[in-house]
Amino acid sequence: MIVVTLGHRLTSPTIHPELQQRVETGIDALRALDASYLLCSGGRGNEAIARTESEVMQEYARSQGVDEERILLEDESVDTIGNGYYTRRLLADRGIDPETIVLVTSDYHMERALYVFEQCFGDAAALEPEACETSVTDVLGYDETSNETKLERTRAFFEPVTAGDFEMIERRLVDEHDCYTREHVPPRP
Repeated sequence: MIVVTLGHRLTSPTIHPELQQRVETGIDALRALDASYLLCSGGRGNEAIARTESEVMQEYARSQGVDEERILLEDESVDTIGNGYYTRRLLADRGIDPETIVLVTSDYHMERALYVFEQCFGDAAALEPEACETSVTDVLGYDETSNETKLERTRAFFEPVTAGDFEMIERRLVDEHDCYTREHVPPRP
């Protein structure tokens, strides 16, 4: 079992309250379930900040006493679809085949995140959601309509994909997604 905690766009080089809440929820799950790893997922979603979300998350987790050897960093993704794809790729590249993934994110984000991870992992792992309760009035830039639009776009991205078809997801990231190119998604050996 591993705990995957999703990042959130940085507004400065240090952790912000929503991201801190996600990491704390991930740490609580890691300890309560005696999971093998805390995987921090998030790249440079804000190019104005020279750090990745996962670096900031790792730094905070270490400050809370999590052993560095139990923290994995996925630092390539810049959105939720990338979180799912790059998390699966990182685990496969390291030979980690978890039966269960505890997925941690904010409550308003969970539906989309869970859908993405279901599509990226298919039957390869059971998913258990662990949502942080977040006051959407505190979320910088949160908009219910925008959240629904993002879910619709995510469903459209995965529409032609059979859940778990990793190669098809990779092709669609390169061919159909605005954030990723072949440079960002090199072919797997």
